[in-house]
Amino acid sequence: MTNELLEKQYWDNFWSSIQLPMEIDSKSQSSIARGVFDIFERYVPKKPAGKVLEIGGAPGRFLTYWAKAGCEVHALDYSSTGCQKTRENFQLLSLPVTVHEMDVRGASKQLPQFDIVYSLGFIEHFHDLDVVLEEHHKLLKPGGLLFIGVPHFMDVFWPILSRFAPHITGGHVRKTLSPRSWRSLRDSLGMKEVFEGFVGGFDPGPARSVMREEWQRHPQNKTRSARFLCALIETYLRAYQASNRFFPALNGWTKINSSLWSVYAMGVFQKV
Repeated sequence: MTNELLEKQYWDNFWSSIQLPMEIDSKSQSSIARGVFDIFERYVPKKPAGKVLEIGGAPGRFLTYWAKAGCEVHALDYSSTGCQKTRENFQLLSLPVTVHEMDVRGASKQLPQFDIVYSLGFIEHFHDLDVVLEEHHKLLKPGGLLFIGVPHFMDVFWPILSRFAPHITGGHVRKTLSPRSWRSLRDSLGMKEVFEGFVGGFDPGPARSVMREEWQRHPQNKTRSARFLCALIETYLRAYQASNRFFPALNGWTKINSSLWSVYAMGVFQKV
């Protein structure tokens, strides 16, 4: 099966349908977003400064956080539509941004180095992972911080999603979904590992989103079994939201993270 999630046309179509403006912060309802911002705020000074680069993050939902903190923000994406949507998004939010339309592979030959570089849900689409990680490293200043994040649900729910969403699942390189696959940043590139772990707790919501995306592109996979599974997930999410609203103390377990059930994996590295 070809990796359609690496095709420009796929992402041009994907970004063309989004509604703007779009931003996200640490108070988001998304468990992934809350987990990501927790890591940002834990390892970055309270008043961050300098230049920040987000790789593959159109339309810059997370990048708005750094812009509002007063950083000089840059976005890198090879989707023309994604780049245009990023410009439009920041214009609507009255925030400055510099957008670079290019492939990350070789980007360090054209761009300066940055104080903070990060990608969230990006590296898992590449078989040449070491090349992509090395490019992240080259784009970072000495002493700078690199944040890597991937949807670990593709590992936790892999047996289910590979059956019910084979095309979207097939666009992810399974081995890259484990932090162990990022060790080249530490071993061959000599970066200091600051954090490696999981965030977001147990949340089947992203699995539901994957199935819905599969149905949009491949309607034949919207089978009775797939619809039933999606309905179960929606029932769980409604029950969780209701209990979280009235009895939040009962949902403390959702903040407990493990490789067995957490929805997102993250790593933080410092360039020596």
